[in-house]
Amino acid sequence: MKPQHHTSVRGDHLPLAETSRIAPSRWSLHSTPCLSWLGVFAACSFIPFSGWAEKSESGNRTDLTSESITLADGVSLDEGIVHLRRSANAAATVPLFSIESPAVTRSSYVIRGQVKCRLDGNGYLEMWSHLPLEKGGTEAGPPFFSRTLAEVGPLRRLRGEQDWRTFELPAIVNDGSGRRPLLLEINASLPAEAELSLKELELIQPYPGAVAFDRRKSRRVLVTAGVAIVSAVVGGVVVWGCFALRRHRRNTELERIRRIDSPDSGIA
Repeated sequence: MKPQHHTSVRGDHLPLAETSRIAPSRWSLHSTPCLSWLGVFAACSFIPFSGWAEKSESGNRTDLTSESITLADGVSLDEGIVHLRRSANAAATVPLFSIESPAVTRSSYVIRGQVKCRLDGNGYLEMWSHLPLEKGGTEAGPPFFSRTLAEVGPLRRLRGEQDWRTFELPAIVNDGSGRRPLLLEINASLPAEAELSLKELELIQPYPGAVAFDRRKSRRVLVTAGVAIVSAVVGGVVVWGCFALRRHRRNTELERIRRIDSPDSGIA
């Protein structure tokens, strides 16, 4: 039997495939947890550009209940829903409700709620703001109005049959007089045949520069942010685990080579 000859196995004499397989990774195991935080940052950075996010709301919010509004004739309120059914010979502007001495303390305010309609034509909502002639006065001057005449968004006009959606009637007193409304009147311009419902009515007074914020949209933003952050963290953990496993295998391979290359290994 021919004697077997063994060659010394050192890292610098390993085949190219072996050396490349156990070469240290460019990524450090201690730096890989940063990938999860980078993922979280990227996910959060995506939200403002997703089309769902808006500026967070900052301001006073007052729910409009049966105690704070005065219904017009022919308008009913049942379980928080203001309802009007109209059948006439011609289109007209119909009063819905009014708010006497509204608790408005800022120069900008918004009446917001949900609207549903079934119209034989087009229409719109409007708000008339009655201001005093001077700050702190009780004599009302000429009113001004806001109307939902846009084609899209919360200021969209009423058209045909529409399911529940958000509407807004904003107003800004920007003449520097400091006047606050004495009376707010909410009306609807409707065709001859119409059915209109309003709910979740509220008076919002945003801080200067704040944007009115849809509560349903805010929930979508929070859910989206939560899913994005959880996904980023899970992805970071998976990446970290892959690098940890790679380093463990590399260290195991290096330890095997050290044992083979040691003088006590019995390999000449």
